[in-house]
Amino acid sequence: MIHLIIGTPDSGKSALAEKTVPEIAGDTTRYYIATMIPYGEEGRMRVAKHRSMREGKGFTTIEVPFDAGDISLPEDSTVLLECVSNLAANEMFARHTPADKCAEKIVSDISRLALSVRNTVIVTNHFDITDDFDSETIMYALTMDRINHRLSILADKVTDLTAGRR
Repeated sequence: MIHLIIGTPDSGKSALAEKTVPEIAGDTTRYYIATMIPYGEEGRMRVAKHRSMREGKGFTTIEVPFDAGDISLPEDSTVLLECVSNLAANEMFARHTPADKCAEKIVSDISRLALSVRNTVIVTNHFDITDDFDSETIMYALTMDRINHRLSILADKVTDLTAGRR
């Protein structure tokens, strides 16, 4: 089972994902794939917030800022991947991967990971492009749209918390 949860930043998608995992996991081992590279105090605070949210929920956390498809986990496990937008940002801005190659790599990596385990809950962001965005941020937001579209085709279930907003 692959469940994709799409939302804007701070839309409650992480809380929904952490609620969804126990509903589908059964007796499977639960892994939380954390993808954020915490830059600065704000980044460290966000990581701390997410750690406290999943405390006591039975997750084994694995920090994976790149190459999520290279993770080897037991076939009979449930994975929560948090968050695709971090993987894309890490790839585009830390590795300087061009946008088209970034989308291809992220989707390929997540596909390999998701198809190797029993259940995967994928959290991803949608960004409403505004006039305040510079060209680099617009390219990132458009890349996220391409990634999200391709992941929605792969998913068995899509929960779009932005429905009705766009």
